[in-house]
Amino acid sequence: PEKDGKRQAGDIENLLSLCKMKLELMEVRAEEKEKTDPDGPIRKLKTFIEKAEEGILEKVDFVDQATDLSAHRGLIQKFAKRAVDKPRVKVFTTNYDLCVEEAASRLGVVLIDGFSHSAEQRFNRDYFQHDIVRRHSSGTKAEYIDGVFHLYKLHGSIDWRRRAEGLVIRSRANDPALKPVLIYPRSTKYQEAFEIPYLDMFAAFQAALREPDTALLIAGFGFADDHISAPIWSALESNLSLRLILVDPSFIP
Repeated sequence: PEKDGKRQAGDIENLLSLCKMKLELMEVRAEEKEKTDPDGPIRKLKTFIEKAEEGILEKVDFVDQATDLSAHRGLIQKFAKRAVDKPRVKVFTTNYDLCVEEAASRLGVVLIDGFSHSAEQRFNRDYFQHDIVRRHSSGTKAEYIDGVFHLYKLHGSIDWRRRAEGLVIRSRANDPALKPVLIYPRSTKYQEAFEIPYLDMFAAFQAALREPDTALLIAGFGFADDHISAPIWSALESNLSLRLILVDPSFIP
């Protein structure tokens, strides 16, 4: 539909879901030459899906040094005040962008996101078990540093890439051999969430919801993703010490 001379965007998740379903049905019925025909409907539909995914990747890649991240900075500063003798704050996000990482970098706050600190940063869920300590020059005593928190990106990130052998690294390279690690908007998000590294992220999310005396702060999530909302409802029923805080922007003037 047109509004003020501009075309309004529809439900992109529904559109991409229908495209993927139609593509699968077409490929099942098609002969081999139809699948490879550059001007055929299968190739055209594949090209549309690829361009749509590239467009999504481009739109969420908006963070640079000039981006205003005052809200993110304020929230991270509150995380940084948490006492070091308590478990680290865990941030779970479905966003692909680098707002949290950039805001933390500006504040000098260290985040643990499952990637190594080597020259080529590689994902391994075991890195979430690591922490940052300060070791004094004299003696063997070490102390936890302030402001560290965990970041779990449930649907992937614009700076994650998967190699052909399946290894996930941190890279912004525009290399055809490196596939972006994102769960794009579509109805198959639930199935894709069972792949590495998403599975590790969701396992950590469910484990955190089962922890005793835990508070869950939710902002910017509309409970439309069943694979995320279902564990929350389940935890509310089973974890009697779980406290839930919902942030509704409609209350802000």
